[in-house]
Amino acid sequence: MKKTILILAALACTLSCDKNIEQASETNEIVFTTTDSFNATVETKATTAVTSLNSFYAMATTGTTGSESALWNSYKSFSKVSNDTKYTSSGVYWPAAQQSIHFYASNLMPDVSGGDVTVNASTGTDVVCAYSASPAWKEVNQLVFNHVLARLGKCTITAPTDYTGSDLNITIRPKISGTYNLRTGAWSSTSEAVSNTTITNTFGGGGTVNDIYLLPGEYTINASYTLTRGTYSESFNSSATVELAAGKINLISGTLPAGNATDLQFTVTVTPWSNNSISANFQ
Repeated sequence: MKKTILILAALACTLSCDKNIEQASETNEIVFTTTDSFNATVETKATTAVTSLNSFYAMATTGTTGSESALWNSYKSFSKVSNDTKYTSSGVYWPAAQQSIHFYASNLMPDVSGGDVTVNASTGTDVVCAYSASPAWKEVNQLVFNHVLARLGKCTITAPTDYTGSDLNITIRPKISGTYNLRTGAWSSTSEAVSNTTITNTFGGGGTVNDIYLLPGEYTINASYTLTRGTYSESFNSSATVELAAGKINLISGTLPAGNATDLQFTVTVTPWSNNSISANFQ
Protein backbone atom coordinates (compact mmCIF):
# COMPACT_ATOMS: atom_id res chain seq x y z
CA MET A 1 0.00 0.00 0.00
CA LYS A 2 2.82 2.42 0.95
CA LYS A 3 4.57 1.70 -2.37
CA THR A 4 1.40 2.57 -4.31
CA ILE A 5 1.07 5.93 -2.51
CA LEU A 6 4.70 6.81 -3.30
CA ILE A 7 4.21 6.01 -6.99
CA LEU A 8 1.09 8.19 -7.17
CA ALA A 9 2.88 11.05 -5.42
CA ALA A 10 5.81 10.83 -7.85
CA LEU A 11 3.40 10.83 -10.79
CA ALA A 12 1.63 13.92 -9.45
CA CYS A 13 4.97 15.72 -9.20
CA THR A 14 5.88 14.73 -12.77
CA LEU A 15 2.59 16.12 -14.07
CA SER A 16 2.82 19.31 -12.02
CA CYS A 17 6.52 20.24 -11.99
CA ASP A 18 6.40 22.25 -15.18
CA LYS A 19 3.31 24.37 -14.41
CA ASN A 20 2.65 27.64 -12.61
CA ILE A 21 0.69 26.66 -9.51
CA GLU A 22 -1.29 28.40 -6.84
CA GLN A 23 -3.37 27.04 -4.01
CA ALA A 24 -7.12 27.45 -4.48
CA SER A 25 -8.61 29.47 -1.62
CA GLU A 26 -11.53 27.19 -0.83
CA THR A 27 -10.40 23.76 -1.97
CA ASN A 28 -7.33 21.57 -1.89
CA GLU A 29 -7.02 21.57 -5.69
CA ILE A 30 -3.87 22.73 -7.47
CA VAL A 31 -4.95 25.20 -10.19
CA PHE A 32 -2.94 26.42 -13.19
CA THR A 33 -2.72 30.06 -14.28
CA THR A 34 -1.20 31.95 -17.22
CA THR A 35 -1.02 35.73 -16.85
CA ASP A 36 1.63 36.85 -19.35
CA SER A 37 0.84 38.59 -22.65
CA PHE A 38 2.82 39.36 -25.79
CA ASN A 39 3.96 42.99 -25.85
CA ALA A 40 5.52 44.55 -28.92
CA THR A 41 6.94 48.02 -29.35
CA VAL A 42 7.43 49.98 -32.56
CA GLU A 43 10.39 52.29 -33.08
CA THR A 44 10.01 54.63 -36.03
CA LYS A 45 12.72 56.32 -38.04
CA ALA A 46 12.07 59.11 -40.50
CA THR A 47 12.66 58.19 -44.11
CA THR A 48 15.10 60.25 -46.14
CA ALA A 49 13.97 63.46 -47.76
CA VAL A 50 12.48 63.32 -51.24
CA THR A 51 15.48 64.10 -53.41
CA SER A 52 14.75 62.12 -56.56
CA LEU A 53 11.43 63.71 -57.52
CA ASN A 54 11.90 64.76 -61.15
CA SER A 55 8.25 65.42 -61.87
CA PHE A 56 4.84 65.47 -60.22
CA TYR A 57 1.19 66.26 -60.95
CA ALA A 58 -0.48 69.35 -59.50
CA MET A 59 -4.00 70.80 -59.44
CA ALA A 60 -4.97 74.38 -58.59
CA THR A 61 -8.38 75.18 -57.11
CA THR A 62 -10.09 78.39 -56.09
CA GLY A 63 -12.68 79.18 -53.44
CA THR A 64 -13.10 78.22 -49.81
CA THR A 65 -11.18 75.18 -48.61
CA GLY A 66 -13.38 72.13 -48.99
CA SER A 67 -15.72 73.96 -51.35
CA GLU A 68 -13.48 74.61 -54.31
CA SER A 69 -13.66 74.73 -58.08
CA ALA A 70 -10.84 73.66 -60.37
CA LEU A 71 -8.74 76.44 -61.80
CA TRP A 72 -7.46 74.05 -64.49
CA ASN A 73 -9.40 71.40 -66.32
CA SER A 74 -7.01 68.61 -65.26
CA TYR A 75 -3.91 67.87 -63.22
CA LYS A 76 -0.83 69.36 -64.85
CA SER A 77 2.56 67.67 -65.01
CA PHE A 78 5.40 69.73 -63.54
CA SER A 79 8.98 68.90 -64.45
CA LYS A 80 12.23 69.88 -62.82
CA VAL A 81 14.08 72.77 -64.42
CA SER A 82 17.61 71.72 -65.43
CA ASN A 83 20.25 72.44 -62.78
CA ASP A 84 17.67 74.15 -60.58
CA THR A 85 15.40 73.36 -57.64
CA LYS A 86 12.34 74.78 -59.39
CA TYR A 87 9.64 72.89 -61.27
CA THR A 88 7.53 74.26 -64.09
CA SER A 89 4.68 73.24 -66.39
CA SER A 90 4.38 74.56 -69.91
CA GLY A 91 1.43 76.86 -70.50
CA VAL A 92 0.32 77.13 -66.86
CA TYR A 93 0.21 80.70 -65.52
CA TRP A 94 -0.92 82.61 -62.47
CA PRO A 95 -4.39 84.12 -62.80
CA ALA A 96 -4.52 87.79 -63.71
CA ALA A 97 -6.20 88.74 -60.43
CA GLN A 98 -5.25 87.49 -56.96
CA GLN A 99 -7.57 84.73 -55.79
CA SER A 100 -7.82 82.24 -52.98
CA ILE A 101 -5.81 79.40 -54.51
CA HIS A 102 -4.96 75.91 -53.24
CA PHE A 103 -2.43 73.48 -54.72
CA TYR A 104 -2.74 69.68 -54.59
CA ALA A 105 0.22 67.61 -55.78
CA SER A 106 1.38 64.00 -55.96
CA ASN A 107 3.84 61.83 -57.85
CA LEU A 108 0.78 59.73 -58.81
CA MET A 109 -2.03 61.03 -61.00
CA PRO A 110 -4.85 62.02 -58.59
CA ASP A 111 -8.59 62.02 -59.21
CA VAL A 112 -9.53 65.37 -60.75
CA SER A 113 -12.83 65.79 -58.91
CA GLY A 114 -11.94 65.10 -55.29
CA GLY A 115 -8.20 65.55 -54.84
CA ASP A 116 -7.83 61.84 -54.03
CA VAL A 117 -5.01 59.49 -54.96
CA THR A 118 -5.58 55.77 -55.47
CA VAL A 119 -2.64 53.98 -53.84
CA ASN A 120 -1.50 50.38 -54.23
CA ALA A 121 1.26 49.79 -51.71
CA SER A 122 2.04 46.30 -52.99
CA THR A 123 3.83 47.81 -56.01
CA GLY A 124 6.56 49.11 -53.68
CA THR A 125 6.16 52.65 -55.03
CA ASP A 126 7.06 55.49 -52.68
CA VAL A 127 3.95 57.71 -52.80
CA VAL A 128 4.53 61.37 -51.91
CA CYS A 129 1.85 64.05 -51.69
CA ALA A 130 1.70 67.76 -50.95
CA TYR A 131 -0.99 70.34 -50.20
CA SER A 132 -0.55 74.10 -50.09
CA ALA A 133 -3.58 75.86 -48.62
CA SER A 134 -2.51 79.45 -49.34
CA PRO A 135 0.37 79.86 -51.82
CA ALA A 136 1.85 83.31 -52.33
CA TRP A 137 0.46 84.90 -55.52
CA LYS A 138 2.92 85.27 -58.41
CA GLU A 139 5.82 83.97 -56.36
CA VAL A 140 7.85 80.76 -56.32
CA ASN A 141 6.25 78.62 -53.62
CA GLN A 142 7.74 75.78 -51.63
CA LEU A 143 5.72 72.60 -52.10
CA VAL A 144 6.46 70.22 -49.21
CA PHE A 145 5.95 66.55 -50.11
CA ASN A 146 5.39 63.92 -47.44
CA HIS A 147 5.61 60.14 -47.68
CA VAL A 148 2.05 58.89 -47.15
CA LEU A 149 2.78 55.17 -46.80
CA ALA A 150 4.38 53.39 -43.85
CA ARG A 151 7.36 51.08 -44.26
CA LEU A 152 7.95 48.00 -42.15
CA GLY A 153 11.59 47.43 -41.22
CA LYS A 154 13.22 44.88 -38.91
CA CYS A 155 11.15 42.71 -36.59
CA THR A 156 13.26 41.44 -33.67
CA ILE A 157 11.61 38.94 -31.33
CA THR A 158 13.13 37.62 -28.10
CA ALA A 159 12.30 34.45 -26.20
CA PRO A 160 11.41 34.87 -22.50
CA THR A 161 14.10 34.51 -19.85
CA ASP A 162 15.17 30.92 -19.08
CA TYR A 163 13.42 29.51 -22.17
CA THR A 164 14.68 28.35 -25.54
CA GLY A 165 12.42 29.39 -28.39
CA SER A 166 11.89 27.60 -31.70
CA ASP A 167 9.40 27.27 -34.59
CA LEU A 168 8.82 31.03 -34.56
CA ASN A 169 6.52 32.65 -37.10
CA ILE A 170 5.52 36.33 -36.79
CA THR A 171 3.00 37.50 -39.38
CA ILE A 172 1.06 40.60 -40.31
CA ARG A 173 -1.70 41.17 -42.86
CA PRO A 174 -0.87 44.48 -44.59
CA LYS A 175 -3.40 46.96 -45.85
CA ILE A 176 -2.09 47.40 -49.36
CA SER A 177 -4.57 49.64 -51.19
CA GLY A 178 -6.75 52.62 -50.47
CA THR A 179 -7.66 56.17 -51.34
CA TYR A 180 -5.63 59.03 -49.90
CA ASN A 181 -7.08 62.56 -49.76
CA LEU A 182 -4.42 65.15 -50.54
CA ARG A 183 -6.09 67.91 -48.54
CA THR A 184 -7.16 66.09 -45.36
CA GLY A 185 -4.57 63.29 -45.27
CA ALA A 186 -7.37 60.78 -44.58
CA TRP A 187 -7.47 57.23 -45.95
CA SER A 188 -10.64 55.55 -47.21
CA SER A 189 -11.73 52.48 -49.20
CA THR A 190 -8.83 50.50 -47.77
CA SER A 191 -8.33 46.79 -48.40
CA GLU A 192 -6.01 44.13 -47.01
CA ALA A 193 -3.74 41.60 -48.66
CA VAL A 194 -5.30 38.21 -49.31
CA SER A 195 -2.98 36.38 -46.92
CA ASN A 196 -0.65 37.09 -44.01
CA THR A 197 2.95 38.12 -44.61
CA THR A 198 5.74 36.59 -42.52
CA ILE A 199 7.92 39.35 -41.08
CA THR A 200 10.30 37.15 -39.09
CA ASN A 201 10.83 33.50 -38.20
CA THR A 202 14.09 33.86 -36.27
CA PHE A 203 14.51 34.51 -32.55
CA GLY A 204 16.81 37.32 -31.41
CA GLY A 205 19.84 38.23 -33.45
CA GLY A 206 19.56 41.15 -35.80
CA GLY A 207 15.99 40.34 -36.74
CA THR A 208 14.60 39.91 -40.20
CA VAL A 209 15.17 42.79 -42.63
CA ASN A 210 11.85 43.78 -44.19
CA ASP A 211 11.10 46.62 -46.54
CA ILE A 212 7.35 46.34 -46.93
CA TYR A 213 5.19 49.26 -48.01
CA LEU A 214 1.74 49.38 -46.41
CA LEU A 215 -0.95 51.82 -45.39
CA PRO A 216 -0.31 53.43 -41.98
CA GLY A 217 -2.50 52.61 -38.99
CA GLU A 218 -3.19 50.00 -36.34
CA TYR A 219 -2.22 46.41 -37.03
CA THR A 220 -2.34 43.06 -35.26
CA ILE A 221 0.81 40.96 -35.45
CA ASN A 222 0.40 37.25 -34.76
CA ALA A 223 3.00 34.95 -33.23
CA SER A 224 3.26 31.17 -33.22
CA TYR A 225 6.22 29.58 -31.41
CA THR A 226 7.46 26.78 -29.19
CA LEU A 227 9.13 27.24 -25.79
CA THR A 228 11.41 24.71 -24.13
CA ARG A 229 12.76 24.64 -20.58
CA GLY A 230 14.36 21.44 -19.37
CA THR A 231 12.00 18.58 -20.20
CA TYR A 232 9.09 21.01 -20.64
CA SER A 233 8.06 21.96 -24.17
CA GLU A 234 4.87 23.63 -25.35
CA SER A 235 3.63 25.50 -28.43
CA PHE A 236 1.76 28.78 -28.22
CA ASN A 237 -0.12 31.38 -30.26
CA SER A 238 -0.12 35.02 -29.22
CA SER A 239 -0.73 38.47 -30.70
CA ALA A 240 0.05 42.14 -30.18
CA THR A 241 -1.29 45.45 -31.49
CA VAL A 242 1.08 47.97 -33.06
CA GLU A 243 0.65 51.40 -34.63
CA LEU A 244 2.65 51.85 -37.85
CA ALA A 245 3.34 55.50 -38.67
CA ALA A 246 3.25 57.09 -42.11
CA GLY A 247 6.50 58.44 -43.49
CA LYS A 248 8.49 56.25 -41.10
CA ILE A 249 10.47 53.03 -41.24
CA ASN A 250 8.78 51.10 -38.43
CA LEU A 251 11.03 48.70 -36.49
CA ILE A 252 9.15 46.16 -34.35
CA SER A 253 10.65 44.50 -31.27
CA GLY A 254 9.03 42.36 -28.62
CA THR A 255 9.47 39.66 -26.00
CA LEU A 256 7.15 36.67 -26.02
CA PRO A 257 5.33 35.72 -22.81
CA ALA A 258 6.79 32.97 -20.65
CA GLY A 259 5.42 29.44 -20.75
CA ASN A 260 3.95 27.48 -17.87
CA ALA A 261 7.16 25.73 -16.80
CA THR A 262 7.73 26.32 -13.09
CA ASP A 263 9.57 24.06 -10.63
CA LEU A 264 7.25 22.52 -8.08
CA GLN A 265 7.98 23.93 -4.61
CA PHE A 266 6.87 22.94 -1.12
CA THR A 267 7.05 24.69 2.20
CA VAL A 268 8.22 22.00 4.63
CA THR A 269 7.65 21.91 8.38
CA VAL A 270 9.08 19.13 10.57
CA THR A 271 7.47 18.81 13.98
CA PRO A 272 9.97 18.43 16.85
CA TRP A 273 10.48 15.19 18.71
CA SER A 274 8.46 14.87 21.86
CA ASN A 275 8.48 12.38 24.68
CA ASN A 276 5.91 9.66 24.78
CA SER A 277 5.71 8.12 28.22
CA ILE A 278 4.69 4.49 28.29
CA SER A 279 3.88 2.54 31.38
CA ALA A 280 4.70 -1.09 31.02
CA ASN A 281 2.48 -3.29 33.08
CA PHE A 282 4.30 -6.46 33.79
CA GLN A 283 2.43 -9.40 35.24
